[in-house]
Amino acid sequence: MDHLEAVVHVRGHKPQSVVLRRGGPGPLQLYRIQDQLTHPGGLGWVALHRDRRRCHGTSDAGEAALLMVAFAPPRVPHRGHLGGGRDILQHLPRMAFKGPGVEVRGTQAVQEDPPLLLGPDPGAVHHRRGLAGHRFLHRDDRQRHLLPAVKADSREEESMVWERADVVCIHRVNVKGEPSPEDIRRGARELLEAMHPIPRGGVIVKPNITVPAPPDSGIITHPSFVEGIVDYFDGLGSEVIVAEGGGSGDMSEYWQKSGYADLARRRGIKLVNLNFDEPVRVPIEGGKVLKEVRVARTMVEGKYLVNAAKLKTFLLGEASLCTKNLMGVVIPQRERWFCKEWMLKGMAISREERDERRRELLTSRLREEAEVFFHRVCDLALVIRPSLNMIDGIVAREGTGFFRGRNIPVGLAVAGVNPVCVDAVASYLIGLDPSQVGVLRVATERGLGTNRIEEIKVYQAVDGELRMCRDIEGLVHRQSLSPIRSYPL
Repeated sequence: MDHLEAVVHVRGHKPQSVVLRRGGPGPLQLYRIQDQLTHPGGLGWVALHRDRRRCHGTSDAGEAALLMVAFAPPRVPHRGHLGGGRDILQHLPRMAFKGPGVEVRGTQAVQEDPPLLLGPDPGAVHHRRGLAGHRFLHRDDRQRHLLPAVKADSREEESMVWERADVVCIHRVNVKGEPSPEDIRRGARELLEAMHPIPRGGVIVKPNITVPAPPDSGIITHPSFVEGIVDYFDGLGSEVIVAEGGGSGDMSEYWQKSGYADLARRRGIKLVNLNFDEPVRVPIEGGKVLKEVRVARTMVEGKYLVNAAKLKTFLLGEASLCTKNLMGVVIPQRERWFCKEWMLKGMAISREERDERRRELLTSRLREEAEVFFHRVCDLALVIRPSLNMIDGIVAREGTGFFRGRNIPVGLAVAGVNPVCVDAVASYLIGLDPSQVGVLRVATERGLGTNRIEEIKVYQAVDGELRMCRDIEGLVHRQSLSPIRSYPL
């Protein structure tokens, strides 16, 4: 079933018949009706989850509109996907979507027990991620929206738990041997399908493309991982762009060699070179080292920002993940290098010299300069706050974080709201001690998140839904990854 006949009621206008048509693949289905409405504004779109029994809607003209309805009819299958290409509409013959001023009803009898409405508060001035200008109401507020209480399923209440700062979601992709591009693409898409983020407006994906390296180098965020992100948001009708500022002003070689130029051609995606973007000066309240920073205007335009980092160890600070990935938004480039040049050169040593020279390098000067670097990264994190942080760990990189090292198939995708918590979980799952990852230690001390695993709630994507992970130890990769201790630059 790919459509539903319905009637839309908007306050001050006559009821109007519409057809809700499927808008994309996957468990989240979009039903667009805006072009069928004769009156201004009203309900812009409706999204139904086959495996979640809830829908979202929005009003482009500011009318009081439906945002989310949680259904709880006992006859509806609940666990996993419905399978066989069937849509949940087949299992909801009696239903009603209703909100203040907006009502959408199925052509069959209306469900006897009205659903629980979680809708927009007209007086709200703060925003919820992905739905700016609205907040989800507490059940005690429902009387104002003319709907009696209906107890939502406990699994339904957990469906948006990932939006909490102390929650990190992971997805294990079963890979045999060398993961294929489709394995990598599937890892990102399936994690997002389990989380169900709903952006409002366009989406910006910021990958890690620090050097012009091939897709399978393990140094950059694999373009197939980003394509999985595109699959999900494109299915929602969101415009997606990819933005990055590599180590060179001209990104042409970076786009071509990394496979992103091919991705852009195939999917019609715009690639934005942040190096040539207009700089915007942003003050940093509470900055320890940086009191202000200039960042690319593209990154502060209010779009839904997905920070897509690569899972790899790093010659300075153990790991290079989401928090550090934000450095690419700083322009001009000369202001982006938070490391001192002598620090990087000093670490480019041969294996024979490694032990002796490493002792010499670990002087108070190096430790002090490293602390400055960690604080600079944390200062930037105060002003650039992605809507969603993701890590491509289907294939992880062990070594310096650049060309010296080796790739290790891990089959891991990680995501969450707080980059520090996301990085802590990812580090832990590849055998690193998050308390020893410099950036995470400083970020925890400054209250930007936590690197203490026991304080983070981990959920795993299983069969299209999020389930609390009771045994994170069992998910740690059997082979711990090592930073510079094993490889010179």
